[in-house]
Amino acid sequence: MAYYPTRLKTRQIYSWVGKPLLDQKLRYHTYKEMSVKMEGGLTEIRIQVGQFVLIEGDDDENPYVAKLVQLFEDDSEAPSKKRARVQWFIRFCEVPVSKRYLLGRKPAAQEIFWYDYPSCNSNISAETIIDHVQVVALGPDEVIPMDPKNEKTLFVKLSWNEKTFRPLAPELFAEFDQPQEGSPRCQKSVEAKTKGLGSTSWTTAEHAVKRIESRHSTSKSRRTPSHPVTPKAKKRLELSAILISVYSQHVALCRMEGLPYPTMSETMAVCSHLSSCRLLLVEPSRNDLLLRVRLNISQDDVLYALKE
Repeated sequence: MAYYPTRLKTRQIYSWVGKPLLDQKLRYHTYKEMSVKMEGGLTEIRIQVGQFVLIEGDDDENPYVAKLVQLFEDDSEAPSKKRARVQWFIRFCEVPVSKRYLLGRKPAAQEIFWYDYPSCNSNISAETIIDHVQVVALGPDEVIPMDPKNEKTLFVKLSWNEKTFRPLAPELFAEFDQPQEGSPRCQKSVEAKTKGLGSTSWTTAEHAVKRIESRHSTSKSRRTPSHPVTPKAKKRLELSAILISVYSQHVALCRMEGLPYPTMSETMAVCSHLSSCRLLLVEPSRNDLLLRVRLNISQDDVLYALKE
C-alpha cells in the first residue's frame, strides 16, 4: 500500500481550470479544479478538490480510491508536473491476507476502508486520476445496501491502520456527507429535490423538521392514554444521544428521499427547531459533533406513544 504505480493505458489530456493560487509556504501554485479529456473525444471530466476519486493502479477492475486534498503544479524541475495530494482509502483485497480475519466478517462488495496510516505516500501524479466517485459514510450499525445498479457508489464504515479495523471518528462524517458543488451527483440531487417539492423552497433541515413534526402530531392524535397520570409518571426522562447519531440518521433519511445531504449547520437548525417543540433539549458543547441532545418528554408521553 506504500507505493502506487501511475501507468496509463489510454491517452488523456489533463489541464488546470481556473486561476492558480500561490502557496506561500511551499512556493508552488495550487488549483481547485482540473479537466480530464480523452484524446480525440468530446467527453470531459471535471475533478475538484474535496471530491472522492478513482486512481489508476495495477487492477483495472479495482482502481485505488482516495479523497482529493490538493492539486498543485510542481515546477521544481522542467518540465513542470501536475501533482495531487490525497487521503487514501483501502479495499479489502489490499489488506494483507494474514490480517483479513481481523474484520470479523465478510466485507460487502462495495465496501472500502479509510486508510489511517500517515506514513503512506500521499503525493501522486494528478495525471493518474481516472474519475470522481461517490463515497458514503455509514454508522457502525447501518447496513451497506446491495444495489447492483449503483456499483459506482462505495461505502465506508471502518478505518484501517495496518493493525486493526476501527469505527470512523465522528469528525470524519461531516467530510463524507457534504455534496460537492458543481459535481453531476450534486446537481442531480438538487434537481431531484426541486422536482419532488415543486415550487416550495424548503431546505433539507425544514423538510426533515416537517416530517418529524407530522409523525409526532399524527401519532399523538391517534392514541389515547389507558392509565392515570401520576406525579411519578410526569418525571422527565433524559433519553440522550450524541449529535453525530442524529446527523447520521438525518443523512440516511435524505439518502432515502433523494435529497442533498444536510450540513452540520442545518442539522443544528433541526435540533434548535425541535427544542422549541419540546422534543429536544440541546446541551452546549465545545465540539458540535459531540453535542449532547436530550428528548424533552415525560414518561407518560412515552407510554402514550407506545399504546396502539
